[in-house]
Amino acid sequence: MKEKPIDQFEAIARRLVEGSFNRLFSGRLDMTEISAELLRVAESGRLDGMLPNDYQVALSPTDYMFWRENQPTIEQDLAQIVVDFSQRADLSLIGWPQVELTADTGLGRNQVAVHAAHNAASAEETGILLRPTTDERQIEADVRQLDAFLIIDGKHHVPLQRPVVTIGRRANNDVVVDAATVSRRHAQIHWRFGRFIITDLGSRGGTFVNGRRIDECILQPGDVITLSDKSLIYGEGLDETRRTRTSASLDSEATHLFTPIIVTDQSD
Repeated sequence: MKEKPIDQFEAIARRLVEGSFNRLFSGRLDMTEISAELLRVAESGRLDGMLPNDYQVALSPTDYMFWRENQPTIEQDLAQIVVDFSQRADLSLIGWPQVELTADTGLGRNQVAVHAAHNAASAEETGILLRPTTDERQIEADVRQLDAFLIIDGKHHVPLQRPVVTIGRRANNDVVVDAATVSRRHAQIHWRFGRFIITDLGSRGGTFVNGRRIDECILQPGDVITLSDKSLIYGEGLDETRRTRTSASLDSEATHLFTPIIVTDQSD
């Protein structure tokens, strides 16, 4: 008999968060427990195969402060878990899920309370229907519609027009950053369920998003990506004029758009 989504959520939650979170925060309320309750409520709140897209995750004040201080991206991480679950359970989402972490004085330590809702306003704002697809043409169309790009060193505009983009020093990368501090294959930006994700590829100097070292991170417009000492700005959906102004505001030097995506280190 086929396993129902409700029977899958704990196993999926454990697979999605196993590793660094629980090793780092052992002995406390961990991501497995938080995400398991999140997914239980998400699945029970589905309507016509659609998961809720708005979540409030309440913790005790002590647990709330701990997670705020030690995992500032927890809301993004939990949203990604909902998206991953929707794909594995063959369910859909309207828009990227919004997750808000709150403190509730009525909860004791290690307790979690999740409220989920279908938020039409949020869905209209994002305008993206997330549902499982392996159609390469549809994926390419979705990537083009997002109109994402990178601005490197405040000067170079690089459109993200493919579902997978590799970044590194080696010439066979999609974005070549010719700098000694950048690894030959440093990072990869790839399309997953309606968003771009950046993944570090075991680089020497590490990959950072907004100053925090990451293994993998959902990209949001305005995020500052640092590869060793090279800075990249991630953006979405700007026209040519606004892109030029954005680049100019990041660097006082002349700004230009370009087609080749080879960036040379001119620091010497």
